[in-house]
Amino acid sequence: MAFCAKCGTKMEDDAKACPNCGTFVEQPTTTIPPQPQQPIQPQPQPQASATDTINDMAQKATKAFNELNATKDTTAEYDPQDIETNKLWAILSYLGILFILPLLICPNSRFGKFHANQGIVLFIVDVITGCIGIVVSLIPVLGTIIQIVLWLVILAMTVLGIINAAQGRAKELPVIGSIVILK
Repeated sequence: MAFCAKCGTKMEDDAKACPNCGTFVEQPTTTIPPQPQQPIQPQPQPQASATDTINDMAQKATKAFNELNATKDTTAEYDPQDIETNKLWAILSYLGILFILPLLICPNSRFGKFHANQGIVLFIVDVITGCIGIVVSLIPVLGTIIQIVLWLVILAMTVLGIINAAQGRAKELPVIGSIVILK
């Protein structure tokens, strides 16, 4: 049995033309059917690994944090001796009602007063977000999520304020740092 060289149709060995496509048989026919051409398969794109995805997310989070934390830093305006002497009171001013300590213990310290101001603003925001948290807790599931997010924001700002004070920096907190209550 022969096969057409053009379309692969079975033909009689002595056929002069293909019964399917009409191609004339000028050369000896082959007894092996032609192999159909394989369609070109697209090459699979390399998949991003979990590590790459995590690294991308970490880079985006770091960039967002750095943009958010690009606040005014007035450390150069403060006396280095004042900073060293009152660093502990500045650190404690971010722990709730303890914002009052720098005002009582070192009332003439500009550095202590700066961090006491940041601490009182953070305390007020904490009280407000706590009230919001109580109200939204009435919403099942979503209320809990909102409470956790608010708590994490306050925690992050508290840690950031403590770090700034411990490093002897007079750097404003993100978003709320420019609010001045104590002059």
